[in-house]
Amino acid sequence: MPPLEPPSPRPTRPLRRLRPLLVLALWPLLASTTTATHGSIPAMAKVMNGKAGEVPEDSPFVQVREHEVLGYRVTEVVLGRTELDAELPLVVRFHGRGDRPHVPSGDHSGITPVRLMLPWAPDKLGDGFTWFPLSVTERKHPKVLGHYVRERTNEFAKVLATFMERRPTREAPSPNGPRPKALVAGFSQGGMMTFGLALRHPGLVEAAFPVAGWLPEFFVDEALQPKRTYPPIRAMHGREDPIVPAEPAMAIVRKLQDRGLDATIEVFPWDQHSMSEQMWRRHDAQMRVYLDPPPPPSTPPGLG
Repeated sequence: MPPLEPPSPRPTRPLRRLRPLLVLALWPLLASTTTATHGSIPAMAKVMNGKAGEVPEDSPFVQVREHEVLGYRVTEVVLGRTELDAELPLVVRFHGRGDRPHVPSGDHSGITPVRLMLPWAPDKLGDGFTWFPLSVTERKHPKVLGHYVRERTNEFAKVLATFMERRPTREAPSPNGPRPKALVAGFSQGGMMTFGLALRHPGLVEAAFPVAGWLPEFFVDEALQPKRTYPPIRAMHGREDPIVPAEPAMAIVRKLQDRGLDATIEVFPWDQHSMSEQMWRRHDAQMRVYLDPPPPPSTPPGLG
């Protein structure tokens, strides 16, 4: 197969528009984004930890803070009418290969408040960054690629757990009682990180939303444990994606279903390695299930 997400110094426009994959007005409001600048992680660690970050112009109710967490640069963004340190739902968004995090712009006064955790992949690639030294399309080396996914997700799980200790995060049900958990989403290589984190570290994940992602089948067999509880997985793919074919992703989801997981994949009529407007809208609706507060219970007639 050809290399996935070619390491172009200028990621394609759809990749650069990978928005926070969530809430209400985010879909139309994120047509423009501000890209944070990035030097070496060690050099930035002393100056970026917990410091205020750059907010895009004309973007009320967008708050940005930069952190260094266990060697990773993390951009935190709080959207909506809320305090920076409020307890909020947490959405982790993994960027794709050769890309970087993007801070949402526009007026977010009308959305359900949410905290975004935007991690930077640690390795430089062109003008962007990469999670793995191999491309996702290099399926002729599944063991090697799976090794990198396993190592990176294990490493990032510690970063996520530490971040949730530092920042007030909404709790979600778990077998041992409520605990802070994150909604996790990502595109392409970021979709692989999303799949991997949900399967290897399910206790950190409330629900997972991989887009245009894939995993080697052996990774699933290796990761799943019989008595473990796994989060819902809501995958999405373009039917004619020229970089990451849909069928291998569909096969992975079928395998998860056969193992008893609550996993689905929706395939859309789309022939690019990106997301169509229809995909964005559906993705937004899937996230709202977890982000929007439930409606108040109705009062039966005569009891009000």
